[in-house]
Amino acid sequence: MRGELGFDSFTANIAVLDSAGRIVAVNPAWRAFGEKNGLKHPDACLGANYLEVCKASNVPRELIEELSDLLGGRQSVLSHWYPCHAPDRKRWFIMFGVRQAESHTVALFHVEVTDWMGPSTVEQLDFEKPDRLIDNRIQLSVEAALARLLPALLGKIDRGGHRTPRAGIRRDISQDIKSKLTKRQTEILVHLGSGRSNAEIAELISASPNTVKLHVSAILKRLNFKKRAQAVALGAKLQP
Repeated sequence: MRGELGFDSFTANIAVLDSAGRIVAVNPAWRAFGEKNGLKHPDACLGANYLEVCKASNVPRELIEELSDLLGGRQSVLSHWYPCHAPDRKRWFIMFGVRQAESHTVALFHVEVTDWMGPSTVEQLDFEKPDRLIDNRIQLSVEAALARLLPALLGKIDRGGHRTPRAGIRRDISQDIKSKLTKRQTEILVHLGSGRSNAEIAELISASPNTVKLHVSAILKRLNFKKRAQAVALGAKLQP
């Protein structure tokens, strides 16, 4: 099928955008989700401009601006919690966006996280922002899942489904972060990309969890990230 990607074994709904924001490829999970939930755009939105679809769906302006920065190369990764409720139940997702510099594409991973939350948290999310309610356990579960997912997928993401050399991806990112992070911070970034917690990283580098926490805060500040998950996504791209 045109524009189909072989990501059948993954639970994320995935779409790949070109530099103009057009959807050029999707995985079977994306297509199945659209068919099940009444997606009105033909052919699973292939060929549609993702930003225009977002604007028509009243997506928050902040997210559209972040997506524009991602497409324009002003940002390398993003993460965003959002609701997508079904008629019979409430659902929450997290979207990760990852820019591929070599192929000039952006991969968007949509993962449902409703089952990782308690019912009370799901109810409260109607009134509070996710960042205020999502506890550390859920956040770490999301990060660990992301760390497992991205390394397996990043090498396959390309306009025609061709494999992009992992060494080239790591080289481009390494050159960029060397000017922004210290050697220790870069090391911690890689550990974050493996889905490790602060305590696990602390044990590996013989430091205290509080020291690691301070390093993570510094990494987010230097990379201009708002969320730890963005650092996890970037660190995952550095995995061997």
